[in-house]
Amino acid sequence: MYETYAEKSGFDTRLGTLKVENEVVKIRYVLCSMSGKPRGQDFDSTSGSSGSPVRRINFKVTNCPACIKIHRTKGGTTYEAYEFREAHNHGLIAARNFDLLTKKRKLSFSDQEYIAKCRLANVGPIRAHKLQVALKGGHHNVRGTKVDYKNLSRDIKEYIGNRDAQMVVDKLKERAKHLHNFTFDYQVKAGEPTKLFWVDDVSKCNYEALVTFWPLMLHTRQICIIFIRTRY
Repeated sequence: MYETYAEKSGFDTRLGTLKVENEVVKIRYVLCSMSGKPRGQDFDSTSGSSGSPVRRINFKVTNCPACIKIHRTKGGTTYEAYEFREAHNHGLIAARNFDLLTKKRKLSFSDQEYIAKCRLANVGPIRAHKLQVALKGGHHNVRGTKVDYKNLSRDIKEYIGNRDAQMVVDKLKERAKHLHNFTFDYQVKAGEPTKLFWVDDVSKCNYEALVTFWPLMLHTRQICIIFIRTRY
């Protein structure tokens, strides 16, 4: 409930203190993602001090007090919120930029499946994101940014790696098992595929018709254009 409230209000949450007794949660804090004391140090390049510069990280947290604290009722099986702090010490994200929230940027399984299918159709991650924005009426209604789409597309590519050729071979072997009159063959040289051939029933019929009628067409000196359709 608190995470839904946070998402609609324009801030992210993170889990805080947890107390467990006999595998039963007794206390749990849900905090604003900006909670916590700023850590790290700033490096002034004009000071002349030696050493590598330290990246500024203070902006990540602002010691925000907003939170909700929940504990288990004594002798019961329910929980209650015993403290709720509403005020933040930082600005909230506007409704038009809700897609920038951490939890809103997390891609669901359907989003990941959509990106993978677009990739199979030679639709890049940027265009895939633009299509989602157009279909859903704005970027604020879309989970994930263009960068998230690009990152997932990169991860899919890295997962496939150099196994893409083997995946094609396996897929065509499956077709040869289940499709009538489907022929498939390939050659490998030095561990890499060099030739790949497949033909289905329709293509074989087209070839047979070509072989049968080609001498007749040459005899009558007719100019013909024959299209042989190949199914993928």
